[in-house]
Amino acid sequence: MSKVSSSSSLPVFSQDAKPNSNITRHTATFHPSIWGDYFLSYDSSFQEDDSDIKQVSLLKDYVRKMIVSPIDDNFLSKLNFINSVQRLGVSYHFEHEIDEALHQMYEISTKENNIINYDDDLHHLALFFRLLRQQGYPISSDIFYHLKDHKAGKFKESIVNDVQGMLSLYEASQLRFHGEDILEEAYSFTLSELTKSLTTKLSPFLSGLVDHSIGQALRKGMPRLEARYYISFYQQDPSHNQCLLTFAKLDFNMLQKLHQKEVSDVTKWWVKDLNVSTNFPFVRDRIVEGYFWIVGVYYEPQYCLARRILRKVIAISSIIDDMYDAYGTIDELEIFTNAVDRWDISLLIDLPEYMKLCYKALLDIFEETEQELRKRGKENFVNYAKKEMKRLVQAYLIESRWFHSNHTPTVEEYMEIATASCGYAMLTTVSFLGMEETTEEVLVWATTDPKIIEAASIICRLMDDIVGSEFEHERGHVVSSLDCYMKQYNSSRQDAIKELLKLVESAWKDINEECLNPTQVPMEFLMRVVNLTRMMDVLYKEQDNYTHPGGIMKDYIKVLLINKVYDFKGLSIYIYISYTHLFKFIINICRYSPCSPCLSSISDFHTYLNTYTHIYIYIYIYKFNTLFACKTDIFYHLKDHKAGKFKESIVNDVQGMLSLYEASQLRFHGEDILEEAYSFTLSELTKSLTTKLSPFLSGLVDHSIGQALRKGMPRLEARYYISFYQQDPSHNQCLLTFAKLDFNMLQKLHQKEVSDVTKWWVKDLNVSTNFPFVRDRIVEGYFWIVGVYYEPQYCLARRILRKVIAISSIIDDMYDAYGTIDELEIFTNAVDRWDISLLIDLPEYMKLCYKALLDIFEETEQELRKRGKENFVNYAKKEMKRLVQAYLIESRWFHSNHTPTVEEYMEIATASCGYAMLTTVSFLGMEETTEEVLVWATTDPKIIEAASIICRLMDDIVGSEFEHERGHVVSSLDCYMKQYNSSRQDAIKELLKLVESAWKDINEECLNPTQVPMEFLMRVVNLTRMMDVLYKEQDNYTHPGGIMKDYIKVLLINKVSTEIS
Repeated sequence: MSKVSSSSSLPVFSQDAKPNSNITRHTATFHPSIWGDYFLSYDSSFQEDDSDIKQVSLLKDYVRKMIVSPIDDNFLSKLNFINSVQRLGVSYHFEHEIDEALHQMYEISTKENNIINYDDDLHHLALFFRLLRQQGYPISSDIFYHLKDHKAGKFKESIVNDVQGMLSLYEASQLRFHGEDILEEAYSFTLSELTKSLTTKLSPFLSGLVDHSIGQALRKGMPRLEARYYISFYQQDPSHNQCLLTFAKLDFNMLQKLHQKEVSDVTKWWVKDLNVSTNFPFVRDRIVEGYFWIVGVYYEPQYCLARRILRKVIAISSIIDDMYDAYGTIDELEIFTNAVDRWDISLLIDLPEYMKLCYKALLDIFEETEQELRKRGKENFVNYAKKEMKRLVQAYLIESRWFHSNHTPTVEEYMEIATASCGYAMLTTVSFLGMEETTEEVLVWATTDPKIIEAASIICRLMDDIVGSEFEHERGHVVSSLDCYMKQYNSSRQDAIKELLKLVESAWKDINEECLNPTQVPMEFLMRVVNLTRMMDVLYKEQDNYTHPGGIMKDYIKVLLINKVYDFKGLSIYIYISYTHLFKFIINICRYSPCSPCLSSISDFHTYLNTYTHIYIYIYIYKFNTLFACKTDIFYHLKDHKAGKFKESIVNDVQGMLSLYEASQLRFHGEDILEEAYSFTLSELTKSLTTKLSPFLSGLVDHSIGQALRKGMPRLEARYYISFYQQDPSHNQCLLTFAKLDFNMLQKLHQKEVSDVTKWWVKDLNVSTNFPFVRDRIVEGYFWIVGVYYEPQYCLARRILRKVIAISSIIDDMYDAYGTIDELEIFTNAVDRWDISLLIDLPEYMKLCYKALLDIFEETEQELRKRGKENFVNYAKKEMKRLVQAYLIESRWFHSNHTPTVEEYMEIATASCGYAMLTTVSFLGMEETTEEVLVWATTDPKIIEAASIICRLMDDIVGSEFEHERGHVVSSLDCYMKQYNSSRQDAIKELLKLVESAWKDINEECLNPTQVPMEFLMRVVNLTRMMDVLYKEQDNYTHPGGIMKDYIKVLLINKVSTEIS
């Protein structure tokens, strides 16, 4: 007797209950499962990423809007878009919208039942025909007659070179009906010519698509697999829609996670509950391949239950098939058939042991299905599936009798049984059970031999026989249609195959015709039949890839169930649009992310610039003079040289004036035209705010007057520009959505980083207790770092800089007023010697600071050692020593009440501002840093000197009054007023001139060729920008309650709303 497993309720063989070993059985040496435990041990925890879900939702809304947008003048582009949506595998989201759009297009394009011809547009004519016919619309193939040269009796030679049109006609011809000779001819003609075209020079997109289409007819392709391949082709199409492509990729990956979980679940049932390799060693171990087949029937998420039902049924059917094919004796099979026909668990006792497992599993599967359907009030539906399973097993028995009696039936006799034994009628019925839309009427239709299921069964049986008969003969198997045909008609194997393939093509025409409206059942049910049939073409064209899965089947499964689709790392800007629009696109990218990787692509585009003279393009180019050498002469024609001022005619072009204002911010020394342009545009733009501007332009102008683009913090400017840009009626929705999602994703990274450094500041250093005299500004310090580099690739760089800027702030406050001159002398000496043993000589409050300083640099050295760059930290130590020495000199001035000359002051103060040290430290964590860059940084290059001048003077201008009140070293203002006997206002005016002059130095130093790569110069530029952002009106670092607080909320707290307006 067999034991019963408490966990699975399935009997398991006892040692003495194996199949009778005295019986001679026919077995095949099937290749074992090629997947082993891969899917069994696969991490099937199905959890979608929130950001992916949000992005998919946003892009889905965008695609829907594109589909439902008015057709009017957008007919052909709408046609192309719908085609792309369908071929990328995302049309299931928009079935109603697509049907409505195609219905409108059909109505618009039809006059008196005759579709309007696109005589000179083969591609769109054929595409329109295919889209409508596959949707069930009754379109006549007569629309293609004008393509023929009727005198010559063939298609016109003039269309041969239109490869895209030929491909569309080839795809359209695959939907041909019986008697459509024009499409029959079109199929042969296009297939021949497209094959020839592969020897010519086609675009990568078209070449790949043609080559694939010749190998796999679109009409007969597995939808999920075709979608995956089309993603790869579509992204090579220069005219692709990036939003749609991104949506398709994300959707593919999200669905793949669902499929991975499902295949993992069914594999566990197959391996652990059924224990197939032990209990059924004679069968094909193809649970993964069976699931792949189901994904061919329906991959969409709404058919989750349907797949769950079908996956076990197809698996148990495969076991039963192999049992009847050769393993079971005729007596055993008679008993098993009777048991299935009576469907009674009490009959288990009559079965051989190996059959008991199978029979019990079969009944359990249908019982589970019935219980599932009972929740929906549809439990009686399972009876229709049982009926088809009984028919299937009865057909298996008849074939087994033929085999055991060596009988070869006629073709007609064979096909009557073989179209049932192929299992497609049963699988079709079962495939309907889990579909929400299924009614009893649909199941009645499915189980009364409708023509489409009959045609599908013919294709299944014949294609299986053609590629599998030789292997089946070797292992001992029932005769095939080939055997029957060759015997009945005394035919060769090749002639028999040729005739059977004609029957396959005829059956495909039957299927096409049955999908024409009005249909007997809704299209979603017909598509299950079509998809089952497609799997035969995909897997049985060359060989039986289910039985022998090591080749192309393995590749297909990897593509669909293992390999993710990888998305682009950056936006591709080479889009076939006008160059003016291209430049607008580039500018928008850079305003979202001025240091983005896209700049390399923009740089490649520079060769095209000299051909265009439109003012806006030149202005846009000039914004990039940090990359390219562009002369300001291009602006001279804007001046009225007689009047000595800019022409009045350009004043009303507010967008042009704004672009000129932004361009002028990159002026060099001696560029008088830009100096005048800056003053002129600033004045006129201020006036323009009293006029009626669009919300987009008004907001942008107002913001730009308050914060110069060149001097703005990139991350902050990007956030504000997102708000302005979405008000621009001509905005690119894909770019806007990408910018919003990217902002939010980066914000999460920044939030984690600021949280980490805050914990160190509060818990490890315990600043509020140990350093009560300092500015408690750890969050503000991190905000400063985000100004230097916000991009994810600079994560390590920020991690290093955030602690250095924090400890520097403590040291700064210590030297400014708190420490005595004697204590500061000792501390400076300790830093200069950089020796932990000197800790003992320091006052208690300094010990904590000194140890923290050394620890921070030790951590940095250890991090750099992993990269073989530990010596780089010495350059940062050198700059830290210089900084502390400068602090000490200023402290001596303070304690001796000394006011130096401006020159003497600036020599020390440009070091004590800390920008030389911070610049050097900012380079340490950058992947691109070399020793040559650090040598350059620590030898007072002009750009760092200019940045230090700006930092020191702007800090002094807004902070000197507060510093005087708390007792602080003299400022540049004090020095200037004393040296030149000047008023405070005059002194400020002169110092601001030095600031502007330093900005021109920075601009010039960024001109190619540069001394070091641009990414390092941009760190200096960004550090300098932070002074303009935070020190224009007051010292917002020292007094952070106002605008600094708002900035931090914007960048580190508030998400960007990603709703599409």
